[in-house]
Amino acid sequence: KHLLHNKVAAFIITGGQDNIQAVAGQMLGFFAEIGCQFPQFPYLAHSRGWSAEDMENNMRYVRESEDLHTGAAELVARSVAMAKHLLASPV
Repeated sequence: KHLLHNKVAAFIITGGQDNIQAVAGQMLGFFAEIGCQFPQFPYLAHSRGWSAEDMENNMRYVRESEDLHTGAAELVARSVAMAKHLLASPV
């Protein structure tokens, strides 16, 4: 039995000092264990690096980045497509 049947999980991970790959691995591992499915390229990540702990500039960068906005929209589209596929295909 799956705790979350036919559910898709995708993530947007941001941070300055945090290790994005470690966070992604923990999130993917946890949600996989409770039955979630993932689209191809299941997360979008952004970090300005180890020395960029200035939240005001980080927020401004995220708000103004066309690449991040495009990436987020594409992540949502992949997630919705995966959800539609799961709902249309009996397991």
